[in-house]
Amino acid sequence: MNRTHLRWWLFTATTLAVLVVAGIFGFYGALLRQDVTYLGFTVLALYLLSTLWVGIQLRRGQGGFDFIWYIAELMERAGLLGTFVGLAIAFQALQHMDAGDGWKTELITGISTKFLCSIVGLTGAMFLKTQIKILRADANG
Repeated sequence: MNRTHLRWWLFTATTLAVLVVAGIFGFYGALLRQDVTYLGFTVLALYLLSTLWVGIQLRRGQGGFDFIWYIAELMERAGLLGTFVGLAIAFQALQHMDAGDGWKTELITGISTKFLCSIVGLTGAMFLKTQIKILRADANG
């Protein structure tokens, strides 16, 4: 195992530890309750599967991670999509302001969806792109 692969393993182990700590602090429960699109979990699954695929490719001694870069871009777009869906939910709730207090819950759900999807999409893409940058450093340097 060369130095670049070791850096990748260290970074990946650190990000997986961050995911475990997020679970301990209840992030996944909040994501389940507040992200009505489930795009956050989709992005998390994409991140974990992509990381596993990169690890398998490294184990086999293969490179070429352009497809994973595309997955990272897709994760950013999924976060952005969740942002717009959350805004649409929030604006829809504002139309029902005179119908009672139910609109407040719908408004908060929309705003929560917006922020959570953005956070998960951007963070997942950032972590995945960092993995690829680490591995490409070996090829370029």
